Amino acid sequence: MLRKFIIVCLIGLWTFAAGTSAWAASSTDSRVKRYKDNYADYLKHDKVIADAFLANYNNSEAQALVARAIWYMENGYMIYGHHKYETTGYIDCSIFTALVYRDFGYTITSASKKYPEVGKKVDGVYSRQVPGSSTYELVGIEKLQPGDIFTFWKKDSTGSGTHIGHVALYIGNINGKPAIIHTISGRPTAIGITNSFKYWYGEHFVEARRILDNASFSPQKPWQVPLPVIPDKYQLPPQKPIIQPAQKFLSNKTTSQFMDIIGHWAEEDIRKLIKSGVFDGYPDGTFRPEQPISRAEFATALVAAFDISPKGGQIFRDTSSHWAKDYIAAAAAQDIVSGYTTSYFGPDDPITREQMAVMVMKAAQIDTEETDTVKTVYADQAFISQWAQGAVLAAEQKGIIKGYTNNTYQPKRGANRAEAAAVISRALGL
Repeated sequence: MLRKFIIVCLIGLWTFAAGTSAWAASSTDSRVKRYKDNYADYLKHDKVIADAFLANYNNSEAQALVARAIWYMENGYMIYGHHKYETTGYIDCSIFTALVYRDFGYTITSASKKYPEVGKKVDGVYSRQVPGSSTYELVGIEKLQPGDIFTFWKKDSTGSGTHIGHVALYIGNINGKPAIIHTISGRPTAIGITNSFKYWYGEHFVEARRILDNASFSPQKPWQVPLPVIPDKYQLPPQKPIIQPAQKFLSNKTTSQFMDIIGHWAEEDIRKLIKSGVFDGYPDGTFRPEQPISRAEFATALVAAFDISPKGGQIFRDTSSHWAKDYIAAAAAQDIVSGYTTSYFGPDDPITREQMAVMVMKAAQIDTEETDTVKTVYADQAFISQWAQGAVLAAEQKGIIKGYTNNTYQPKRGANRAEAAAVISRALGL
């Protein structure tokens, strides 16, 4: 009797497991079918609006945020559900909105009911019924900015009241129509674009709310974001290769900033090193090419430029708590830099032109021992320290560091950020 019972149980478990597996396969198949069935319409509508927006992309934080939402629409393969997207691949309207903003460092609620507390209301934006018609229209579109959040009401479970039941991100006034990106049915994935407010979206519109500050709408505000979130699990297997965002959608530091280097003699070298991550600008969007560069800053730039591994090196007494401690130690480990003494480095001292020559030649591994140090090149050559003579003259011969038009080198003069960028760029070119 017991044996018969066990056999029956095993058969039942096998049947349940087989049924569960079949259900999962069926669920995946249906999602793939829905993706394919809706893709043609998506290309005719949603993709057209998205491409029109991206064609006028201006590198501002606000437009980058919308571009990130579009990326998720095109590459996220999201399925609608009230679960954590990062682990499950499911998404709903408020989780999607919070996800996009979180990518840009803004923390907002993932509960749609709480959106009346998010940011601040954009005054003068509302929906009204068109006179003599059953349709609706939005008023005050000119007051909106990309990234504004639209909220919509729904009836509560008892039907006796309403609450915020849906949220969306405003894209912009595209081809003469206001457009939002949000979770929506009838799309290949859970995300799509709406640009008609005649019916449900007009009738149920509550308000627009703004999180971004005014500077976010200008490309002058610097911003940088990580790559989009890839879920641990896909409910809908990706139907094509996922392409990560281009650099212009990850940061505007290499394109729209640094107006103070336009036309500067070192602009090309500066931009080259900014693009490769060797140099950066300041939070106000400037590079300050004429500003003196310190020994710590130059050592840090060399470590980044020549891809020097951060092996442990000497920690000087005056660098133990300095922001560049590890960079200076890495450069010291490769004998690229040295201190004034065994315990004193002077990290915040302006780097002199002769110090710069020695450091860059060592970083670039250019031999300076065979340089004819007797040959007179500069009128003030006698003022160049003996320990720097070979590096200074080798740098001149290689075209890395030149003297001034009056035939002087001015070895004790402090170098500025533009000179440092040009020197490193030329050394890399060799």
